[in-house]
Amino acid sequence: LFIFLFFPLLATAAPDEDTRLLLEQQLKDIETQITALEKQLSTTKGEKNTLSNKIKQLKNEQTSLRLKIKATNVKLGDLEKKLTVTVKSIDATKAKIIRLKIDLSKLLRLLHQKDQELFLLRLLIDGGLTEAFAEAANYEKLSTSINSLVQESKLTQKELGVKQNTYETQQDDTRELLSVAQ
Repeated sequence: LFIFLFFPLLATAAPDEDTRLLLEQQLKDIETQITALEKQLSTTKGEKNTLSNKIKQLKNEQTSLRLKIKATNVKLGDLEKKLTVTVKSIDATKAKIIRLKIDLSKLLRLLHQKDQELFLLRLLIDGGLTEAFAEAANYEKLSTSINSLVQESKLTQKELGVKQNTYETQQDDTRELLSVAQ
C-alpha cells in the first residue's frame, strides 16, 4: 500500500524532472546563443569602428588631395603666366634683332656705296681738302655705328638664347608638374 501511495508521486515527479531538464537544456541553448550573439556584436562593433576609422582616413586623404590639386592648379597658373611673359619677351627680342639687321644692312649698303665711289678721291678732286676731312669723319661715324649695331645684335642674340632657355625650362617644369599631378 505504501508503494501505491508513493507511486503516483513518483509518477508525477518524473515528468517534472523531464520538464526541468528540458527547460535547463533550453536555457543553456539560449545562453549559448546569447554568448554567440554577444561575440558577434563585439566583432560587429569592432568592424564598425574599423570602418569608421577607415572612412575618416579616406576623408582626410581626400581633403589632402583636393588641397594638392588646388596647389598644383595655382602652380600651373603661375607657370602659364611665366610662359606667356617669356614668349612675349622672346617675340620682342626677335623683333629687335630683325630691326638691328635691317639697320645694319642699310649701313652696310651705304658703306659699300661709299667704298664704290671712292669718295675721298672724288671729294679731293671736287670739293677740296675740307670736305674730304668731313666725309672721312662721316665715314668713321658710319663705321662706329656699324660696329655698335653689330655689338648690340650679338648681345640681343645672347639675350634671345637666355630667354629661349628660360622658356624651355618653364615648359619642362610644366610637363613635370602635370606628370606628377596625374
